[in-house]
Amino acid sequence: MSRDISEVEDLVQDVFISLWENTEKLYLKGFISSYLYAGGRYKFLNLVAHKKSDQIMC
Repeated sequence: MSRDISEVEDLVQDVFISLWENTEKLYLKGFISSYLYAGGRYKFLNLVAHKKSDQIMC
């Protein structure tokens, strides 16, 4: 899990921005919290994958 609070804040902000920018494309069927959770999980896993690939490259 990420211990850098600024990374986590950026991640959450990215999720909200992505949701806002794609509002017209989305058809929300259910609770918005489910979409926010899934988006946060995806962004976090993507961040971890990029960090691992950066460590391998160095």
